[in-house]
Amino acid sequence: KGEQQARDLRPRTRKLSPELMVVSPMRRATQTGLLAFSEHVEKGSLPVIAHESAHEIGGKHTCDQRLGLTELKRTFSAMDYSFVKDEVDPLWLDGNTRETMELLAGRGAELMEFLQSRDESHIVVAAHSAFLATLLNAVLVVTGNSEAASWFGTGEMRTFIITWEKQ
Repeated sequence: KGEQQARDLRPRTRKLSPELMVVSPMRRATQTGLLAFSEHVEKGSLPVIAHESAHEIGGKHTCDQRLGLTELKRTFSAMDYSFVKDEVDPLWLDGNTRETMELLAGRGAELMEFLQSRDESHIVVAAHSAFLATLLNAVLVVTGNSEAASWFGTGEMRTFIITWEKQ
């Protein structure tokens, strides 16, 4: 079902010209991004970077534990994993403890700092509902549509224009 939802995004993604895709290093977000933007990736016009800060909220639920880095590199050989440093998922903690929302928001801020440092201006982020909801409600100031920062459905895609203000 999830793979079909990602494929269903293709008519929308064909109309876009992204310069970079940043994905969570977790298999399901990576697969979603690669499927949805497959035409861009296959023709070589869309580099894809896995970034640990886009990881789903960590700990406690085995579906939120990423594969080892060696296995990820073997499974998704065309991906750039230079921003994933640890072989073992550093956010798994002790397996019983869930990452706090404060730490999740901190990772959201790290991702935004990374995106701001990039030369590309049209960037796709493929991540997870809890991560995106925290990013949009605790890190960014979302104006306009009040539903823009609501919970993402599985396979949902939204477009945002982000402006950086000097402080």
